[in-house]
Amino acid sequence: AALAAMAASPEAHTVEFITMAAVAVTAILARRLLLPRANALRERADAGDEAAKAQFDRVHRVSMFVNVAKFAGVMFVLVRLAV
Repeated sequence: AALAAMAASPEAHTVEFITMAAVAVTAILARRLLLPRANALRERADAGDEAAKAQFDRVHRVSMFVNVAKFAGVMFVLVRLAV
């Protein structure tokens, strides 16, 4: 619904469009970069590698931050479009 509203008049919703584009790009990058790294580190950590555990924890925190930022971006757009 939000994308349909923005497509109807993109010049009136530039901020929303840029925000949703950033959310989409961030989701793709996280899927292509963070997820494979986290999976590999998780496997090594499960095998007992303590260094991998520390790295996994760091990558996991970054991943959680990215997800919260994406959620906040979508909520921002939904609130702006609802007004």
